[in-house]
Amino acid sequence: MSDNEFPDDDHPFLGDGDADALEEAYMGVLNGNPRTCVEMFRMEVTAFEYICQVLWDTLIMEPTERSELEESLAIFCLIVGHGQGQRVVADRFQHSTETINRHVKTVTRAVHELGRSVIRHTHTVGVHPYIASNRHNYPWFQNCLGAMDGTMISAAAPAHLGNAYRNRHGRVAENVLCACDFDMNFTYVYTGWEGTAHDARIFLDALSRPDNQFTWPAPGYYYLVDAAFPCIEMFMLPYPRERYHRSDRYNEDGFWGYKDYFNY
Repeated sequence: MSDNEFPDDDHPFLGDGDADALEEAYMGVLNGNPRTCVEMFRMEVTAFEYICQVLWDTLIMEPTERSELEESLAIFCLIVGHGQGQRVVADRFQHSTETINRHVKTVTRAVHELGRSVIRHTHTVGVHPYIASNRHNYPWFQNCLGAMDGTMISAAAPAHLGNAYRNRHGRVAENVLCACDFDMNFTYVYTGWEGTAHDARIFLDALSRPDNQFTWPAPGYYYLVDAAFPCIEMFMLPYPRERYHRSDRYNEDGFWGYKDYFNY
């Protein structure tokens, strides 16, 4: 959201520097119109409150840091969700840039630690209910744990690395490898690769280095991957030389055969 979407006297984060007034400002976002929270923090009020509660209950943050948890998370969401500079956010919250930087580092560190328990498998034994309850999926995918793919995430890179991170769409980004299960939860995330890196290279690096802590499927189980990945055991690719993008079908109702139907 751009700064000019609020009149100066109505902006949720513009104040006179008084701590109580600032707290009232960002708490007003949480207690006001739910749409405002989504626009400002990129998440619903219930999600914001849930993250605060989880960070509080897990004691990841120090007591002094937890006392200003809501404000820290609000600052973090505003910077990450809108790409705002720390000077702009410092003016909105009436803090120094050093204080804003501390808030962001605090939440980043806490979320990183929390990710160790949040990013995990939710169903690893037997047939997943989503597969078992759908006749189009069962029994063909009964041992499937989920899907893996690469996705481009916008990033800020140093000037001398700009070309390496500029992907084929001309955007500076990271190529992030993700695995998701049928509960729509992330079970593995591997970040840090340049936007020009190929999915297969990132995939093989994630599997080959023990410090990446990739959890291999149990015997008999596998992940679904797309045609950009190498064909190796425990990872099922679509049939080669067959269409598998929905955009390739041009609203056609029929299929060309069982391979086309499988890729679909």
